[in-house]
Amino acid sequence: MKVFKKLKGFKYYCIPFEESYLDLLLKFYHENKEKILSIGKLLGYEDISEDRVFFENILPRLENILDMKGRNDYQDICLRFFERIAEKYKVERFKIYRAEDFIKIIIEKFKENPTSYIKNVPGFIKHNKILSLAVKEDLIVEIFADLFV
Repeated sequence: MKVFKKLKGFKYYCIPFEESYLDLLLKFYHENKEKILSIGKLLGYEDISEDRVFFENILPRLENILDMKGRNDYQDICLRFFERIAEKYKVERFKIYRAEDFIKIIIEKFKENPTSYIKNVPGFIKHNKILSLAVKEDLIVEIFADLFV
């Protein structure tokens, strides 16, 4: 069904964004620059140009944490990020969502009970690319909370 309807997602079914996803990411970056820079610091990217940290450091690192192996576009990375949170909140899997609606639903679910999955991972683990993989689920939740709460 995913192939025939050209849906995005790994465990969920999403109708892709209609507008350019790169444009949406740039808009998101400009509207949330401080939060993104904070996540860059959280992941150990402190001495990197703020214009480059999102696309060159955070998104590739997120792709690695999500076990995506470098074969995906930005929309795939972001949707997988949201899917990991959706799994925790038991969002219905076998429904077809518009990508925009899926993201809104996940953010709302998370805001209803944001602390239930947040654990305090030590900074030296977050900064280390290998050690952070051992706590990737906790790190995904912490990044999500920093962006959307």
